[in-house]
Amino acid sequence: MSDIHILDGTGATVRVACHLAVPAANNLAGVSQQVAWRNSGHSAASVMPIGTGAGQITQPEADALAAGTLAEIVIDAQPEAKASAPERLAMLREIYREAQAQLAEQLRGLRYFGATFTRA
Repeated sequence: MSDIHILDGTGATVRVACHLAVPAANNLAGVSQQVAWRNSGHSAASVMPIGTGAGQITQPEADALAAGTLAEIVIDAQPEAKASAPERLAMLREIYREAQAQLAEQLRGLRYFGATFTRA
């Protein structure tokens, strides 16, 4: 499975899909973060079609997205037009770090997901 997929580019912008593992740890309500991710609607089909060619994700990746064990975060970036190969690689690593930060923030928003209370 790839972690970073370049989807397309228009003008000075490229769209990148990052795949990140959703932690199995429980949130503050005692619900698995993977279950919270899936049941809150964050887990969905990929923006990429299923297959084994360029621009596609494998069936196991699609299954992991649907199960909530894998997250797909899509980020638009503006690479430097004259960037060298090492600079482009550094940019992709920075995009992946941004995707990790976005996932962490979204999971913080689900920290009480699934909590239930009985009215006294």
